[in-house]
Amino acid sequence: MADDKERGLYHKYNVTRTDGHDRYPGDKHYGCEYFVLDLTHDKHARAALLAYADSCCAEFPRLSEDLLFKALGMEKQKSDCHRLDTHERVLFYENDFYPLSNFSAFRVRIAGMYFDTSEQAYHYHKFPDSKGHRHAIVTAISAHDAFKYAESHKEDRRPDWDSVKLEIMRGILRAKVEQHEYVRRKLLATGNRELIEDSWRDEFWGWGPNRCGQNMLGKLWMEIRAELRNSKPL
Repeated sequence: MADDKERGLYHKYNVTRTDGHDRYPGDKHYGCEYFVLDLTHDKHARAALLAYADSCCAEFPRLSEDLLFKALGMEKQKSDCHRLDTHERVLFYENDFYPLSNFSAFRVRIAGMYFDTSEQAYHYHKFPDSKGHRHAIVTAISAHDAFKYAESHKEDRRPDWDSVKLEIMRGILRAKVEQHEYVRRKLLATGNRELIEDSWRDEFWGWGPNRCGQNMLGKLWMEIRAELRNSKPL
């Protein structure tokens, strides 16, 4: 038997609809083709599900949200996801507004380059003079791995990083909201509430362990939210 990598697309599953609308000639879905995504074993399935969620967002927003929760592995009840949010603020490190996190799996295109997450796009810009570091970050298997790699090579990052990182992050977030309708909708759904990255690790981008950090990621998102409402071009 040929290896799956060599076989391409082939018949592996028999799928039927639970409502029975594909059983007989003349049924609406008779003869339709179906594809099965294996989220447990197939590393590409999650990206496909996220792409579908993003594509159907405007027409089927509820379906889009359900698919996103499934793709991100957020199996807990959605009502539980609001437990930390209030009428005054939204905590988006996890929970219902996780799409605003840099670790959420929304691909972004920056200057012709594609990144699996905005976290990877951010760290990529730390090393403009190192093809090796940039390649390692782009090909990292997760946003967390990209973060760990960049942290372990701090000594090689551009010397002006602290003075340019805010503007770089602003550009990445703008690209993310431009390229993903679902993210735009989630951002606008926060209303007028304060946006806070509920990260106990980071006192610059989040509010840190003592909840007195600068929360710059939250502030950038609020800035972009205001731009969207004022119909300013991003």
